Amino acid sequence: MLANKILPLCRLATSTSLAARVAAGPSSARVTLASGRQTSLASSQVRHLYSPNDCVQKQGSYEGPGKTTVAILNEDSAGLVNMVDSYAVDGFRLNDNTKILGPCIVFPTHILGWMVEGAHDITEESLALFTILDPKLDVLIIGHGMTKVSRNPVDPRTILKMKQKGVNVEVLTTENAISTYNFLVEEGRVVAAALIPPDFVKLVDTDVIDTKERRGNLLSSKDFNFLGPNRGETILKN
Repeated sequence: MLANKILPLCRLATSTSLAARVAAGPSSARVTLASGRQTSLASSQVRHLYSPNDCVQKQGSYEGPGKTTVAILNEDSAGLVNMVDSYAVDGFRLNDNTKILGPCIVFPTHILGWMVEGAHDITEESLALFTILDPKLDVLIIGHGMTKVSRNPVDPRTILKMKQKGVNVEVLTTENAISTYNFLVEEGRVVAAALIPPDFVKLVDTDVIDTKERRGNLLSSKDFNFLGPNRGETILKN
């Protein structure tokens, strides 16, 4: 209780000459200043710390410049620039809900099909397009599509030849390539992603729910009947 009275009273002091002696009682608080003058404060004027009003007074503390915010880049950029929202073994889905089947090349404003079947098809010829672009790319991000650990999914000689032609290449797993591409696009970099769908994707419950929500059939399943008996289920009658 003493702290509840001391701290608010200290805020009222307009001079650094506040004396160290504070007399507190059950119904009043008395402050002695260096000049010797004493001031009495009624207990009703003492604001207690951590009262219910504290949270109300602090609600607007982060309003205005400098406020911390969170933005979903894929959603904010939908219809403006191409970002990859999700991936599967058969292709990719963009942030505007467009489904791309098979390997593809993603530019911020264009999508092209990529005639490769796997990482072994990534050669100087299959990357020839990127050597004639103007302006030159800051970086070409390749998602090789392999889930098994491989030291060199793309021939290092191919990467070296592309660098000699002025194309910087970054080879990553498809998942990491998508994340890197999205981030660089949001920064406004001149970038492209050459993506091969991964050869294996582990499904989780949220993937199934998101797909059903997108198709509008959350309450449906070929293996479960929400309105009656299910396959292989025995109905007991009294």
